[in-house]
Amino acid sequence: LLLIIQLLHAHTTMSRIFGLSNQPKPTLTDSFLNDLILKKKQSIHNKFQQFADNEYSQVIRRSVLETYLEEECGLDTKYDHLRQLLDYYCTLGSHNGGGANAAGNAGFSESDMGMGTPLTAQTPYTIGGLEGSHQHQSPMRSVDTGRRVNRRESFVATTPSSPQAQQRTRIPHSPPPQRSQDEETNNMDTAADSSEYYQSNHNFSTITSPSTTSTLFSPSPKEANANQNTSVKSAQEGGASSREPQNQSLPQSEQHPQDPPHPQSTLTRDHLQKHNAHLHHQFHQELEYSEHHRLDTINMFQFTKLLTDKNIIQKAIDHELAIPHFGEFVEDVIKICKESERVQEGKVPTYIPELKNVDPQDFAVSICTVDGQQFSYGDSDVEFTLQAAVLPLVYCLALEQLGKKVKDYIGREPSGARFNDFVLTEDKKPHNALVSTGGILTCSLIEPKEPSRASERFGKIHSLLLSMSASKQISFNQRVYLSEKSHADRNAALAYYMRGQGVAGMEGNNIADILDFYYQCCSIATTTKVLAQCGSTLANAGVNCFTKERVLKSSTVRQTLSIMYTCGLADSSGEWAFQIGLPAKSGIAGGMMVVVPNVCGITVYSPKVNEGGHSVRAIDFLKRLVSKFSFSIFDQLVDGIVTSKSDPTMPHES
Repeated sequence: LLLIIQLLHAHTTMSRIFGLSNQPKPTLTDSFLNDLILKKKQSIHNKFQQFADNEYSQVIRRSVLETYLEEECGLDTKYDHLRQLLDYYCTLGSHNGGGANAAGNAGFSESDMGMGTPLTAQTPYTIGGLEGSHQHQSPMRSVDTGRRVNRRESFVATTPSSPQAQQRTRIPHSPPPQRSQDEETNNMDTAADSSEYYQSNHNFSTITSPSTTSTLFSPSPKEANANQNTSVKSAQEGGASSREPQNQSLPQSEQHPQDPPHPQSTLTRDHLQKHNAHLHHQFHQELEYSEHHRLDTINMFQFTKLLTDKNIIQKAIDHELAIPHFGEFVEDVIKICKESERVQEGKVPTYIPELKNVDPQDFAVSICTVDGQQFSYGDSDVEFTLQAAVLPLVYCLALEQLGKKVKDYIGREPSGARFNDFVLTEDKKPHNALVSTGGILTCSLIEPKEPSRASERFGKIHSLLLSMSASKQISFNQRVYLSEKSHADRNAALAYYMRGQGVAGMEGNNIADILDFYYQCCSIATTTKVLAQCGSTLANAGVNCFTKERVLKSSTVRQTLSIMYTCGLADSSGEWAFQIGLPAKSGIAGGMMVVVPNVCGITVYSPKVNEGGHSVRAIDFLKRLVSKFSFSIFDQLVDGIVTSKSDPTMPHES
């Protein structure tokens, strides 16, 4: 007993010394924690009200949230990753009352969701998945009312026999009618009434099409006669039938409809025969209707879950995207685009004859951030060949295949000469991978090298571009390829020059095969939208912001961006680094890809080039852009000097 007492005394003493006492440690007070919880709830409620139709709404329309994501944030909700995310939160917890009949709770009608007067445009632009005009009036607001509008396709329930079965328009779901217990029992006891009982308790509204008007489930003549006292009025066989809307005595704001029961539970509860073909058809029709209908709204529970998870929608609502206030940023970019579009200097190159067969006034700008925010201005759907702008991507492919061995063949220094000059380093290497000699040698390193597998080799670079973007709009311009191949004396001379100088990597290779692959890469055609998406993958350290898949190693991206910064504009690279301060690569066809690390990829296309082979309008646009925004990699190092620039990556102070 004494030993036990001594042990307890020793334990108490040690606990006091080392803080091991059983007494609770000082913690945050309950009132303080409650205040934090209340502030969080209030913050979520305030954000919920930003999207709600009015202060009494218990749900927000999905279309309003999609409009915000596209118009204000530049996100395209048509992409699978974002659409599936919206589907997930719209259906989350729907079995507990969320979303199945949320349209009725919202208190709105289809007439409140019509498009306003369309805006006219001279120079088109797109933000996210929306189209607009050069007059930067919000493209997703009705001109006459100014309210947000729904641009989503609606869901239509049609009978299988209707010729408009493929045209779908949403039918607002009305609450089930109130029925007396006697009427309920009579319908349950009458086998002929089972179908009508199932229909009336789910209140399928009338649909109208140009050629037919019918209820979702038209009863047979016998059923119609047996249920003549119900709210469904049947016309002659093959004619129209309609249901009077229920619960009209109260205004919509005071109605409290209940969610309809799940069709499976209804069938089980009512002991209806599941093998009945007519009921089986009804069951699947309603299941399809309910599934589409419950995707249209988000209630507070779903919205709260959305904001507490880390996802792209939460970042958009909380202003945590790469460019938080994308709409304001776009307004400034459009002004810059208009100014650069007036530039008329430069001329279309002619040394590749096919390149002159373009519209010299074409001008396009596309921006894609690391979070998938997108903006395009002008002729962003016009395809152009990449030419030398493809060389950074070929270099990425070589680094992925060979790793550090690439530096044994190609240097990392600016040449100080024109991009197609006969110049090598002292150790017999091309200066870098972005001049003509370096591009040809890089192509010689890409596997497989066998002539019989030439298509597989080209497939490597084509697949890389597809995996770096979110589009399949990457093609091959056969006419430019043939034109370049038939006027390639200088490129052929450069290849033989490197072999004659003993450049490593050229020995043992068929020069004709190397040059053919080089011309194929240069003849890849795409749009500014797609190339900006590729640039965003580079800005995101090799991760595709749309698929969230790692396409390139981070070490590959770091080396590629370093070469683009120091050598991307050949003999103009030094001046470019001094004035612009961003990794870039231009092509003789007028395209230029620019990367803002950790922020976005930018592509500009205009076919008029200067003497160095760089697009005049692209250079003018980038100069204006970095004079307005602190995108240069050195802007953050000169705090207190660059005061006139704004940082679009910073949210506004609340």
